[in-house]
Amino acid sequence: MEVNVEKRHRTLMTLWFALLLSIGSYFVFSLIAPPEISSDARIESNSALIVALTVLALVLVGVSFLVKRKFLSRSIDRQDVVLVHKGYLFAWVLCDVSALLGLLESLVIGYRQYYLLFVLGAAAMALQFPRREHLLAASFKSINQTSF
Repeated sequence: MEVNVEKRHRTLMTLWFALLLSIGSYFVFSLIAPPEISSDARIESNSALIVALTVLALVLVGVSFLVKRKFLSRSIDRQDVVLVHKGYLFAWVLCDVSALLGLLESLVIGYRQYYLLFVLGAAAMALQFPRREHLLAASFKSINQTSF
């Protein structure tokens, strides 16, 4: 079965761009439908929740890089291009969840620095731009791997 690397790469780029735009749309939504400005007392009472959401977002972004690396190495070992798609998608979704946590901070808590989680999610997703090399590595067996 022949693997069309160019089509698969275009598909990955389209998905990457759509998920990056979704983070932008979350931010626009947070600007259009802002909650009441929270008093400092309300934010102080929810400070543990704010810290927990921020730490969770940071952990998810870190895990996204690990998940992608694991899927990419497995795709090369198994010579399975589908694992490249899965790895990128899982990683991007984890970055998207980080931005959703920022939206949650904005709408539920009214925290003013909620946009930092949008920046975190978008930056992590931008760093995980789909590369053609990953698809090529998973679609061609190396010269050292010969089967008898």
